[in-house]
Amino acid sequence: MDDWKMALFRFQCAQCDEWHESEPSIGFALPDHLLGIPEAERDARAWWTEDLCVIDEQYFFVRACMEVPIVGASEPFLWGMWASLSERSLTDYSANVESGAAGGPYFSWLANVLPGYPSPVGLKARMFPQLGNNRPLVSLEESDHPLSVAYLTLHR
Repeated sequence: MDDWKMALFRFQCAQCDEWHESEPSIGFALPDHLLGIPEAERDARAWWTEDLCVIDEQYFFVRACMEVPIVGASEPFLWGMWASLSERSLTDYSANVESGAAGGPYFSWLANVLPGYPSPVGLKARMFPQLGNNRPLVSLEESDHPLSVAYLTLHR
């Protein structure tokens, strides 16, 4: 079992069109809340970039990653997901990103349904900003949700 090693996946990046090799990851381009708004209404009710989203001036989202260790792999599996923050936390987060400071951590809620799990939308988490161009990392709080149980089991 000690000789087991995960194979790398080769894929063409949808953003840069280059070919990459890495361990598998899954990411979401938008928070589920935005996708729930009829397409004809989205531009009037929301603004978004690759990393931030504001809906109806009352729902605030940041694109983040949740690392899940993989036995035999040098890199973790990444869930690229959106986390919901308070307006105050988003303002603080944005100011820190602009100044080059990490800031945080920030209380957050998960904002995407992950395949293979009951809906984790609204699962409590902490968002830890990273320096540089790295997306923030999300750490789940303890609960009886299967995703939280699996995540915390792997991180103990």
